[in-house]
Amino acid sequence: MGRYFHLLFMAVFIVHCAATTEMNSSKGSRYVITLEEIQGCSGTTALEVIQLLRPELLDKAQRRINIMGSMRDGGVSPDVMVYVNGIRYGGKESLETIAAEQIGEIMYLNPSEATGRFGSNHAGGAFLITIKK
Repeated sequence: MGRYFHLLFMAVFIVHCAATTEMNSSKGSRYVITLEEIQGCSGTTALEVIQLLRPELLDKAQRRINIMGSMRDGGVSPDVMVYVNGIRYGGKESLETIAAEQIGEIMYLNPSEATGRFGSNHAGGAFLITIKK
């Protein structure tokens, strides 16, 4: 019973955020989540905001991680990296520690963009989070 309630709860949030996002004319690109979108979303952490507004970004990162997983012993870290105001903050799990009300923008860089910008070990890509001033 609890599992079904949780799924129903998440479905309601997704529909709410999707409707809010569609009505918002200042919607960012598919790789950028804008302040306006974040403010219109019910997510309380960076991870929840991404899950509700751009779940495909987490799916892209996870697919890449699964593909690269067999290379882990070769020195490649397939985890998606998180940067806050340009400073490395951690992996995907660190998205749960960033409060949504602090965020000004979230951008996803694919693995080649992240590697070009930050160097090796970005096989899962990177989330760049800008904190509001």
